[in-house]
Amino acid sequence: MYTKGQLAGILLTTATPKLKITPAKTRSGWTVRHSIEIRAPLRMTDGIERSLGSLFNIEPKRQQQRGYHRDMLIIGKQADIIAICNIMPVGAPAKSNAWHRFITGIKIVENREHLDMSREEFGERLNETNTSSRKTGNGTND
Repeated sequence: MYTKGQLAGILLTTATPKLKITPAKTRSGWTVRHSIEIRAPLRMTDGIERSLGSLFNIEPKRQQQRGYHRDMLIIGKQADIIAICNIMPVGAPAKSNAWHRFITGIKIVENREHLDMSREEFGERLNETNTSSRKTGNGTND
């Protein structure tokens, strides 16, 4: 079993956050879909699953991957994703460049600010945070 810090590090290296703006069939016109997909080595998957369950009471969906020697864990509930985002370190190097953008998007959804935004405004806010967080090795923006 892992601590919260160890779990955050494991997620930075093995997880891919997904944030997608999709059309909705309601008056609002669009909705935000979010999930975290964890592809860890087989020997780590059970420990990650147990740690998520004991630390956050999260039961991820386990999906077998054909052709891989590992299973994928998927976290999709908004409350579970918010709990994960709260332990993630800001600005840490990660497998996916999308963590900073993902956390910003989840905070907007958590505060229900997205309800007053258009789809384009939401996308612009996400892209602003993505470009402001990218740095090159010498400390200047790309």
